[in-house]
Amino acid sequence: MTVTITPQEAVISGAKWSLDNGMAWHNSGNTVSGLDVGSYTVSFKDVTGWQKPSDVQILIQTGQIRTAHGAYVQMLGGIQITIEPEDVRNAGAGWTVDSDTTVHTSGEIVSDLLPGSHTIHFTDATPTVSGCFNPGVTWIFPADMTIDIPGGGTVQQTASYTTEKKALPASTGAGDVFLLGLSVSALFAGGRRGRKRQTGQ
Repeated sequence: MTVTITPQEAVISGAKWSLDNGMAWHNSGNTVSGLDVGSYTVSFKDVTGWQKPSDVQILIQTGQIRTAHGAYVQMLGGIQITIEPEDVRNAGAGWTVDSDTTVHTSGEIVSDLLPGSHTIHFTDATPTVSGCFNPGVTWIFPADMTIDIPGGGTVQQTASYTTEKKALPASTGAGDVFLLGLSVSALFAGGRRGRKRQTGQ
């Protein structure tokens, strides 16, 4: 009996076959001879990151050389990125994988990734505009992350944005003028009340 295994990547990763439930493992393409007539079960070895084929039943008759084939299927992986803090999530921060330009949100899972090394990129978040007594905030995205993803698993990672506060505007804005007007009015009213008390005395 001769059994071949595909794909070659699975063979390189250690895929093998057996006729005795794993007591002896054989390489792809090997032939086992001297078998008695009868029914045999071809089983396949577990390989990390690969889904092995189902067992194959083979009937051996006198003078026959039987062949069988087993195809492994590579198990894909996934990744989930959580972005902190909440304010930057609300400001539209996101992430992409490798050269794909699809922007994913915080907590989203990207699956169907081939096992191996993948690079995570982060997108700009909308800065807040400075105003009255409120400095604006510019969000600084994290450096790219390189993550190894196993077949059949999902890797979870957290990335944090940092902030760069803008200085308060040098010019007086509309809100500043309004507050300044209230302050002047309050001082003026207080002065008039003081003069009235002095006149009453």
